[in-house]
Amino acid sequence: MTLTHLFKAQAVFLALWFVMMWAMPQMIADQHGFEVTGVVQTLMQMVGTCFLALAIINWMMPSWAGDNLKKAGMVLGVYINIIFIAMQLYHLSVGLAKFDPMGLGIGIIFTALFIWKTRPDS
Repeated sequence: MTLTHLFKAQAVFLALWFVMMWAMPQMIADQHGFEVTGVVQTLMQMVGTCFLALAIINWMMPSWAGDNLKKAGMVLGVYINIIFIAMQLYHLSVGLAKFDPMGLGIGIIFTALFIWKTRPDS
């Protein structure tokens, strides 16, 4: 798997979250232990739209970054993913959300793969 393929895979994963937040808000809310209200559904659509923007950025990054793809991989694939992971772990630790293996587990996998593929010797 190349770094370009990794960016594309992460883009697909983020686009999947966009679709789920827009088309299946009840499923996402249940998964995290939230009750769907109009406000929560609106917030999910806003967050889903942000995920779509990140998906597009990830999809386009290999052509935009060119020779600097490893630097972009560190930012989008490592640093941003670590922020998502830390936020989920915090919410778990204080009891604000249930464990979400799809978000947390796959986030950890993507972070590890990006760390592997952005090493200077890879």
